[in-house]
Amino acid sequence: MTTSAREKTLHRLFLISVWIKGGAGLLETLAGVPFFFVAPEAIERLVVFLTAPELSEDPNDRIATTISRSVHQLSTDTTFFAGAYLVIHGLIKIFLVAGLLRGK
Repeated sequence: MTTSAREKTLHRLFLISVWIKGGAGLLETLAGVPFFFVAPEAIERLVVFLTAPELSEDPNDRIATTISRSVHQLSTDTTFFAGAYLVIHGLIKIFLVAGLLRGK
């Protein structure tokens, strides 16, 4: 492979990774928005609904039990923080990706 072809391949891989990072930032931002509008109790019900099948199969599943226990401690302040963190972190990723794609 020539140097020019190698550089083009590396540049394409770089662009793909930047676009993936931008997509992750968008998903992160979108995932954070509901935390501002949904009560902690609703989040707890959703987590119980999602983890119940796994816990019925394996009551000692580490991930499911950790998530289930953690959600019981949610407060309004905690959900606000989680939403703010996800939205801000996602927006930072989006702006960085936009800057990289514009060549800045």
